[in-house]
Amino acid sequence: MSGFCTDLDEESVKQSQIYYTELLSSLSQRYDSFHKIIYQTICILGVIANICVVVVLLRPTMRKNPFNLFLIGIAICDMSLMASYFIYKQIELCHPLYFTFTWIVFTYSYALFSVLFHSASLWITVNMAVLRYLVLKSSSNSSRNWPRLNTYKAASFAIVAAILIAAVGSAPNMLRYQIFYKGELPAPDVCKANGSKFASFYKEPDSNVSAYILAQPSFWNCTWERFSFWIA
Repeated sequence: MSGFCTDLDEESVKQSQIYYTELLSSLSQRYDSFHKIIYQTICILGVIANICVVVVLLRPTMRKNPFNLFLIGIAICDMSLMASYFIYKQIELCHPLYFTFTWIVFTYSYALFSVLFHSASLWITVNMAVLRYLVLKSSSNSSRNWPRLNTYKAASFAIVAAILIAAVGSAPNMLRYQIFYKGELPAPDVCKANGSKFASFYKEPDSNVSAYILAQPSFWNCTWERFSFWIA
């Protein structure tokens, strides 16, 4: 470790990981059984609801208000986030697609764009609030020569600015992962165990899988981790 992390060492990190894994494993197992049900409901209903929001706000009568552009942008970001998460959760460990290069690329893309979508949604909300404040401020202060702010041009500029801010903030996260190929390795025992719903794909005793993993590049350290965490 380097930078601000000179007080940490790999052994301490490993011990901490073991400690918290044992401490939270029972809670995690109970939550997983609940999460498997609730996330599907939230994602499906959330995507449908956001599609409805976009459709309604695109009606001619609703297009008169430029601030509805912000709501459309937020809906698209949230819808994309929920849809990508739903797809991500469909491919479990041991699923044949789990060990393919296509799936590791999707996982890598999800790790990047989920942060971007979430950040963009927040910044669009912030910029909408700022623009609304400026519109009210300009309308109540007629003595100053304010530019016209209650326009599609101003709303579009604020949305683009929000996306750019989110992209800059998410940039360090784009450096956080790399795809590594570890060659052909034996399929995990849990995949071949009796009761596994994917056991039929690993009938051969010497069944191998392509070992693609996401790992942090060699230059990544605690300084980068903290910088990425706070700027995103």
